[in-house]
Amino acid sequence: MPVDNTAAESAEARFERVAAFAESRFSSSRNPDKLVFYALLAEQNGEALSRFMEEIDAGSRSPYLVWKAVNRCLSRNGSAFACPRAQWIDLQKQLDGDNSEVWMRLAGLRFAQSDDAAGMAALQRAANATRTEDYFARDLGVIVNGAEASGEVNRYEAARLALSLSASVLPAYEYHSYACLDPGITDAYRVQLCKQYAANVRSRPTSAIVANTARSIEIFALKAAGDIAQVEALEEEILEESRIAVRDIPLEQARELLERLNPELLYQYLADFATYGEQDAQARRALRLDEAGLEAFQARCRSELDAYRAATP
Repeated sequence: MPVDNTAAESAEARFERVAAFAESRFSSSRNPDKLVFYALLAEQNGEALSRFMEEIDAGSRSPYLVWKAVNRCLSRNGSAFACPRAQWIDLQKQLDGDNSEVWMRLAGLRFAQSDDAAGMAALQRAANATRTEDYFARDLGVIVNGAEASGEVNRYEAARLALSLSASVLPAYEYHSYACLDPGITDAYRVQLCKQYAANVRSRPTSAIVANTARSIEIFALKAAGDIAQVEALEEEILEESRIAVRDIPLEQARELLERLNPELLYQYLADFATYGEQDAQARRALRLDEAGLEAFQARCRSELDAYRAATP
């Protein structure tokens, strides 16, 4: 049973103990989720890459593990270490070949290397892939389960840790730009493939960064095709989302406090993320918090704060 460490001890100290637990218990694990949890918390990128290499060489055929290995290898930190990038990418194509993100990342990599023929071949596969998976939701679950297993944090803290830590290990989305957002793109077929990729991805549950990148690609493709009305509609969609985000800033602290008092609200958000994608999960979260009386709760917090300030010299 995880202990309740909500007292004065710093979050940093608890995180350090969670990381120490991951290293002592999971760094040698053959389980992909446990090994990735260790890697997500490992301070030295080279240590994680070495373990990924050992596990893949030992025969692991987990698409998730190979995705994380390639992601580390292509990261700015990963470039400082020797890793069998070509071998891992070939393995990824075998294990995860129906995943649009595998092919889009490869397309961007090949275009960045000025290998346009290979880039176009990969882009065709990205545009026609039957699923979209960047494993962000799985990262969240891996961190929650690993942190909770450490016994150093309660379940709410494990969920908050997942949301903060997973955002720091996002895949290298600059490769999408090389493939479909380069101002120098003039090939009409390439533009069409980019548009097809974007439309498919936006129709599937995924993380917000993948969905927003796809929308940027769709806008780029529509501009190239001269479809100004559609461009304006998508740009208005972005503006409206920004307005909502700014409007909701004052509510965010109340949301977090309400979720701390009722952790099931946060757990349900994480479950919705995995099932419906991040954007739909956020909408469901807002509705669920409204049903839990968010505005009344915020008003009560303000009232109690005002009373406290009035009573404090």
